[in-house]
Amino acid sequence: MLFFVPEATLEDWSHTLKLTFPDGEDDVVTEEEVFDYFTTDEYKPEAVIVGHQMPHEEVKHAYVHFSNNADAKKARKEKDGGAIGKASEVKLVYTDEKKWIRLRDGVSLAGGFWGPRARWMKAYGTEAYKGWRGIEKPLPPGARRHWYYPED
Repeated sequence: MLFFVPEATLEDWSHTLKLTFPDGEDDVVTEEEVFDYFTTDEYKPEAVIVGHQMPHEEVKHAYVHFSNNADAKKARKEKDGGAIGKASEVKLVYTDEKKWIRLRDGVSLAGGFWGPRARWMKAYGTEAYKGWRGIEKPLPPGARRHWYYPED
């Protein structure tokens, strides 16, 4: 166990929260209500997306993106289970940053020809992140502070 390094979890690096509402309340909140709900003196979201629905799901979700992981952690701890606008309750979970990048850029989350994305692949398309491209020289350890940002 001397050299065991646990895999990082979404809680360790995600900047984005996925919001799930009770049945029938998934389409009653606005971007402004969600933005205001998550704005405090300590943190504020960078962006909000509401009403996103996957083709295979019956419910819609909202997403809240923060500038860093610490703000996302605080928001989840303080705001999980609260009421937003006409929604009586909200369930908050961390989500993969590649999902956020795809939503933000208007790209479908519904799979694709290549299936799941490898860690070294960009959020969509066939390109890898810098340091992972073909015979490119790898980046030195610690050069990237986050798996997906910056998106070069």
